Amino acid sequence: MYGNTLSEYSYPYVHCLISCSSGTYIRSIAHDIGERLGTGALLAELRRTAIGPFDVREAHTVAAIRADTWKEKCVPFEKLRMAVISALFPDY
Repeated sequence: MYGNTLSEYSYPYVHCLISCSSGTYIRSIAHDIGERLGTGALLAELRRTAIGPFDVREAHTVAAIRADTWKEKCVPFEKLRMAVISALFPDY
């Protein structure tokens, strides 16, 4: 984990943004926080906002992708291919 930002607190909920590498168990982090507080904790919601070069801010809803414009909204194959290679072989 290399980043953690508390974005909202409204008892009993805490909203935070965690930046981490793949393989980080976010549910375990929530559990550990609850143990340290002596209260217990659980994850009510988990949302992945980015992975590699892909970010949810660049995503399109199904409704926004009309049949006549879907091709211009697609990720170029080369960008996708390189993202997969980078994820599988970080030293490549």
